[in-house]
Amino acid sequence: MDCINSEDIELDVNTNNLEYKSPEIKFKYHLFEDDFLVAPAIKPEKINTFETSFSFELTKEDFAKINKASTFTTETNKIYFYLEDGNVKCELTDRSRHNTDSFQLSVGKNIEGDELKILPVNFDNFKLINAANVKVSVNNKFGVLIFDIEHESLKLRYILSSLTQ
Repeated sequence: MDCINSEDIELDVNTNNLEYKSPEIKFKYHLFEDDFLVAPAIKPEKINTFETSFSFELTKEDFAKINKASTFTTETNKIYFYLEDGNVKCELTDRSRHNTDSFQLSVGKNIEGDELKILPVNFDNFKLINAANVKVSVNNKFGVLIFDIEHESLKLRYILSSLTQ
């Protein structure tokens, strides 16, 4: 989007792509292949009713530290979130494999709640969220992390389901 020299951007949302047209620039960005995605088994309305018992905020600095640490743990694609001594920890490792490198960081601020079960998520999916400030709400019962991003009038919500250990 940095290549567009306009204050207002109007995208055409099609079935599986986004399009932009101006006198100077034209592009089409495919979101997925035809018939690749199917309707999810769970409806967004149900997710919006999930009760969350734990939340914290990830900062831009947290994302930067995590991304730097990922160069050390190249053999894994999991990031684990959990609570230790009252601090949110994230660990890049794979606890289901032996002899896997690991890197642990204290992250998060504005912690609310008492329990955060160990929740591993796909690191590639997590990297897509990289933003300035993100509120993370956790539903321990279903193993779901909800990442809310608000910037000016933009609101995004990413929902990641935890993996098995």
